[in-house]
Amino acid sequence: MTDRFDTNETGPDDPLLREALEWLVRLRDEQATTAEQQAFEAWLAKGAPQRAAWAEATRLWECFEPARAQVQAMRQRDRALSRRDLLRGAGALTLAGAGGWTLLARGERIGTAPGEIRKLTLADGTRITLGARSTLEAPTDGGPLTLHRGGAYFARPGRNGTAPLQVAVAGAGISCATGAFDLALWPDRATLAVARDAVVLRPAGNSAERSLHAGWATSLHAGGMTAPSPVPPTAIGAWRDGRLIFRDAPLAEVFAALDRYRGGRLLCLDAQTRQIPVTAVFDAATPDAALRTVADSLGLSLVPLPGGLTLVRT
Repeated sequence: MTDRFDTNETGPDDPLLREALEWLVRLRDEQATTAEQQAFEAWLAKGAPQRAAWAEATRLWECFEPARAQVQAMRQRDRALSRRDLLRGAGALTLAGAGGWTLLARGERIGTAPGEIRKLTLADGTRITLGARSTLEAPTDGGPLTLHRGGAYFARPGRNGTAPLQVAVAGAGISCATGAFDLALWPDRATLAVARDAVVLRPAGNSAERSLHAGWATSLHAGGMTAPSPVPPTAIGAWRDGRLIFRDAPLAEVFAALDRYRGGRLLCLDAQTRQIPVTAVFDAATPDAALRTVADSLGLSLVPLPGGLTLVRT
């Protein structure tokens, strides 16, 4: 197994860097005022530490075009988004800067710890972002990549003459020539959402192949798949930028997602409670705060137990 990403001393929790990122987001908003520009200049003139933080924030913003484009798309899609929301996306750039792309070779099985995101690449140029507390295997025999736990985002290169990417999950097979898609395993199903182009899906249970195009998602289970439903492309794989987005997701899946970032395990024994639908957006950097919000909203109590377990009671 390859080494995990190193962490830089300067990260999203560095106060000056966060200030610089906030100024960057403010000044790139077309609604920025002259007063804000003057306030920024005064902040920058305070000294060398501020200037160094600004240079680092600018470097991160310019180096990571995909994340920068997504922040711009967020702003255009929803003018109601606060600057704090945009800063959260910009802060993810510092996490992306903590390491490069690691080659995933055949015969490797790579896993991530709670809260850890890894960036992998295949020899054919495919790029994979492996989510927190996830496991991905590349069999030696050349078979499909297998997602054993957690989630991953797969992005194929343009048409380069290579064979389509093959991925297996929960008994289903996915073939992708040039597209991008997000895949996740949950307690009772797997979910697939296509962000670019299309994939060919072979559900479990000897179901016929079918295509799933960009902007559509489906659930995979032992009996096959559910009818596809539309999903905003900008929401697909948003966890890569630190946003956990749920749309009528069962509470059990919300708990599973939070477990991937906070560690331990949330245990809810009541079947009806586990199926409560949740629609929310949480910051992946603060999973405990998200958990408290869910518990308070639904009137649930949290009881810590030995071994990292937390019992959720109604």
